[in-house]
Order: sequence, then structure tokens, then C-alpha cells
Amino acid sequence: MGQMMGSKEFRRWYGLLLAGIIAVATPLIGAAEPGASRQADLAAVIQARNLFDWNEAEEIHPGMRYRQWAWTVPRPIRMHAVRVDLTTPGLFFKVTGRADDAEWGSVMPDCADYRVRTRRETTRSFLSRMGAADRGEVPGGLLLAVNASPWKPWQKPFTHRYADRMGLVMADGVEVCPSDGRPAMIVRDDGRVEFRKMEAGEDLTGIRHAVGAFFFVLEDGRVSPAYAAGKSLAPRTGFGLSEDGRYWYILVVDGRQKHFSMGCTHRELAEFLRYLGARDGLNMDGGGSTTLLSREPTLDGKKVDGIYKFNHQPGNAERTNGCNIGVGIARQDAQTP
Repeated sequence: MGQMMGSKEFRRWYGLLLAGIIAVATPLIGAAEPGASRQADLAAVIQARNLFDWNEAEEIHPGMRYRQWAWTVPRPIRMHAVRVDLTTPGLFFKVTGRADDAEWGSVMPDCADYRVRTRRETTRSFLSRMGAADRGEVPGGLLLAVNASPWKPWQKPFTHRYADRMGLVMADGVEVCPSDGRPAMIVRDDGRVEFRKMEAGEDLTGIRHAVGAFFFVLEDGRVSPAYAAGKSLAPRTGFGLSEDGRYWYILVVDGRQKHFSMGCTHRELAEFLRYLGARDGLNMDGGGSTTLLSREPTLDGKKVDGIYKFNHQPGNAERTNGCNIGVGIARQDAQTP
């Protein structure tokens, strides 16, 4: 500039520049956040929004739609959600079954305080193993899998081969782990899905599959009071169910990654499940166990051996979990179990 700019001219120039920056940045913020609010309470932001329109999500398999959310305010956070239409023809479930390399119900050889229920494996291993339709083990390969029940033991040296105390787990009509009073996601023989508490010793007639949960975070459309005030942030896995029982919602949240995603609270998990369309919501196993995978989806990138991982754990490590659940579509020449 030929001459020094006067203070008045400088303020005018600076104001125009700032306005231009805001005009460019605002659409980016709005696209990345659930609204442009900068409130510290993400749950309040979510609560203020209308229900999510699933027509905006991408169909990755018949009856299954996926959407990701990522924003930086009030903190870096990424969420991934899948809606499964339970009325989809040929839809079937699979759940981790009893350990087949040890006597089920016997004392764990590496932790005498627990019993052998399942053999721990990664969600990726579960999806690959249960997707072996050409061996005739299932009526069609699994398409989607997610970690499910909390489990024990989780103590040093953290390398135990088996899992126990998962709440009710059932696979193909066989009890894998007994109920203990915690809620569970239940798949009936007729295909109906329910979320309900299962008392110890309760009659299991008519249940084909079940996975236990930690607790309800959403009941009858209301956030469970016991978990409404918690501030702890973590990676989380949540399951939701619509009021009419037609849609199953899977929500996984990345966490413990400062500049990528720091995780969410239980209240935020509940509010987001409700935003997706759920009336009831369960807090499943989370932390390093959180994993959501799909076989050959339409999405690009992050595929390994034909399997796509939606979320990202610290170090990209995949934990061996006590229980996983998956859904697939039966072949036309096979019957749905």
C-alpha cells in the first residue's frame, strides 16, 4: 500500500475481512454439527432438533441405511448410525454362540472366578466366520456386525480367552449366558424384537437370539433419570428400537481421540438414539470394544478383505469381545432361521 491506512479505514477493512471469513466458515460449521449452536451441552443441541430424516442416509444393504455425523463443537466427536428395517424380506440375526473349544459352563482355566460361556473374538472375526455361507453354516452371509454385550473378566493381564457375566445371551434358541436382571435385546422366534429386563431364571421359551446390555438410557422416549447427569466421555455402542418395533438403530461413537473424537455421555447417547427415531435405547458394551463393520457396502475406502469399518478406535486396534451380533439377508434358495 502506498500510504499507511488510517485507523478508521483499517477498522472498515478488518470488518469486511472478518465478515467474509464468517460467511465462508458458517456453512462448513452447519454441515459438520447438529445445528450451528455453540452450546457446551451437546445433548441440548440434539434435543432441540426434529427427528432425523432417514431418506438423507445411504442404503448400504437392503433394508439398511447408514449416516455419519462429525463436528467440532462443543468438542471433536464422530457418530455412526445404521437403521435396520426389521420387516426386510429374508432378514436374519446371528449372535456369538457357546465356546466350542472348552466345556461350556466349566470354570475358566485362566480365571477361576468365572465360567466358560463364549470364546472371545473380534467383531471382524465374527463377521468373517459367520459370513461363510458357502459352507452352509448360515442361509446367507452376514452383512453387518457390531459388538454387543458387556462381559467379564476384564482384569490383568486382560488376555483371558473366554467371557462370562454378559446378561442374557442366546444364539439360535440356545442359552449362552444366563440372565442376571439386566435388560437385553431379544429376537423372538417370529422375528419380533424387544428391549426388556430379563430376570434370572425367567422362562426363555420363544426367544431365538438375545444380547445383554448394561442398562436402559432411553425408556418410553424419556432419558433414564439415573444416567441423565453423567459427564463421563467415552466411545460407546447404543441400540435403539422404534415405537412400532419396525426399526433397530445401531449407534457407535468414536472416543478417546483428542483431535478426532472425544466420545459422548450417556445422556448424549440417549438423546441421539431418540433423534434417530428410537423410543427405547440400550447402552451396550463400549470403550475399546466399540466396533461396527459391514461386508462390501457401497461406501468407498477403509476396506480390508471386503470388510468396511465405520468407526475408528485409538490406534485402530480391534478388541476381542465376549459377544457380537450381526444381521444378514437370506439367499432366495434358503429359509430364514
